[in-house]
Amino acid sequence: MINKNLVLVLFILSSLSTYSQDNLTFTKSITLTKKANKAYKEVIIWFDGQTRFRNITIPESETNIKGTGIITYRNPIKYPESSALSKVYQAKTNGKFIYDINIDLKDELCIITLSNFIHNPDDKIDNFNFGILTLEDSIPTKIFCEVTPEWCNNVWLDMKSRVEQQVNTIFLTLPQGL
Repeated sequence: MINKNLVLVLFILSSLSTYSQDNLTFTKSITLTKKANKAYKEVIIWFDGQTRFRNITIPESETNIKGTGIITYRNPIKYPESSALSKVYQAKTNGKFIYDINIDLKDELCIITLSNFIHNPDDKIDNFNFGILTLEDSIPTKIFCEVTPEWCNNVWLDMKSRVEQQVNTIFLTLPQGL
C-alpha cells in the first residue's frame, strides 16, 4: 500500500514539474542617490506620465507602486505556404500583451519588475492565443496552434523579442539620478 501511494505521489509531482514554466520577467535595479521619499515622488511622476500603464495602485507607505501595462503586438511573421492565409493568420495573432508592473523602493534601491506578459488577441472569437510568455525557446506544448509548428515557433519568438524591445524602451525612460 505504501509503495502504491509513493508511486502516485511521485507521478503527480513529476506531472506538475512538466507543466511548470517560468514566466518571462524583466527586472531593473537602480541605486537611490536621493532620499527615498523624493525618489518615490519622481517615480510617481514618471509612472503617471506613461501612457502604456493602467490600474495604478499607489499605497500610502511610499514603498511600492503596482499597475498594469499594455504592449501592442502586430505580427510580422508571414505564413510561407500562402500569402492569403498569411494575412489571416497574422490577424489572428494581432493584439496586445497585458503585463504587471511592480516598483519597490527599499534599502536604497528602486527595483522595477515587469512580468506576466499575457497575449490578448484583438479578435476574441477566431484567434490564435499564445497565452502567457515564458522563458521557453519554443512555443509550449500546452498551447494549441492549428498552423505549422515552425510558423507558431517563429511567432512565439517574435512576440518575446518585441516584448523585450518594449521593456528596454520602458527602462530607458526611467528617471535618472534617483
